[in-house]
Amino acid sequence: MTRHETTTSTPPGDAGTRRGPLRRVADWLLIAGFIAALALPLGATFLRLDADGGAFENRRKMDFPRLKMTPRGLAHFLGPARYWFKENFGLRGLMVSSHGWIKLHVLGVSASERVAIGQEGWYFYSINGAIDSYRALTPLTNEEVRSWAEVLDARQNWLAKQNCRYLVFFAPNKSTIYPEHLPNWANRIGTESRLDQLQAHLNSRSGMKLLDVRETLSKHKPDAELYHRTDTHWNQLGAFYATQRVGQQLHEWFPAVTPVQLEDYRIGTDDRFSGDLMGMLGLYNVEFESAPRFIPLQGKWVTMADADKGRLVVENTDPAAANLPTAVVLCDSFGMRTVPFLNHYFRRVSYLWTDQFYPPLIEKEKPDVVIQEMVERRLIGYTPWNPAGME
Repeated sequence: MTRHETTTSTPPGDAGTRRGPLRRVADWLLIAGFIAALALPLGATFLRLDADGGAFENRRKMDFPRLKMTPRGLAHFLGPARYWFKENFGLRGLMVSSHGWIKLHVLGVSASERVAIGQEGWYFYSINGAIDSYRALTPLTNEEVRSWAEVLDARQNWLAKQNCRYLVFFAPNKSTIYPEHLPNWANRIGTESRLDQLQAHLNSRSGMKLLDVRETLSKHKPDAELYHRTDTHWNQLGAFYATQRVGQQLHEWFPAVTPVQLEDYRIGTDDRFSGDLMGMLGLYNVEFESAPRFIPLQGKWVTMADADKGRLVVENTDPAAANLPTAVVLCDSFGMRTVPFLNHYFRRVSYLWTDQFYPPLIEKEKPDVVIQEMVERRLIGYTPWNPAGME
């Protein structure tokens, strides 16, 4: 190299300068993507896009709160507005469903403490004694058994003074009918469930007796599934067989009552059923199962009367129904699934969703029979009682 020759080299920043336009485009795209990621849920919130998704919630969501332009009105607006935004957050349903799906299908765990993943595609409600009832972990004490018997006896005696029959049955927990599908950890510990205890005590003495539908359901269990895999409740076939057993007892008291038969219905299939347990996992209308669907044949029509304070009143318009009894049915969500079948036993029946005994409705309707249904897990964590004046 001579002294006239000079060396040149590319400054470190030159290559970056030559790539500068591409880098700036990439930077702007990154910024735009970041802003879009922030703005999309906010925009979806006010456009009400996918506010629910797979998150099944058995309640009505609150409306957007009204703002009054006063200091007090503003203070009262902020709390409800914050809650409204939380439950209506845009794409919330998609996020909840994705979370539940990943936990279930990738990690193999439940996204909710309320749902236990069973075997062969079965799911179980896992709190409020739904599984503990089958495991018989905490039996009823002698005092608790006597308390249940005394309360039921008092109800029967009160109704007898009004020439009214009293029929009580417990809807079995899914774990009672399908223990073979429970998770492996849900083994049986005790020898008797609480329902076993109460049934045995009532059968050992005179007075009130329970109608036990467990034997009927177990008998028909090999024929088809009687409970939903993705739901807490029995399906329509399970509700049918339980109601058929109720009809057999009613027939002994009221000969005009004929227990429902499968031939009275056309049985189809609902391939898009998604149950409440899927809602608890955030997968409502994401995970599905097939479920039986009963359609009454011609000649089994009933007329729905106006609902009054949570009641459902059904009047049978079939001329042959004139000889049928009247009824009041006090029930929970299991009992409400028997409504399409129970309707055919009565010329008039009033349903009330409650776990209590309700004399005002009974005194108003003056029925021939009161039917009370309670889910089996009600025997855990609940102390029965009667209203004043029923001694």
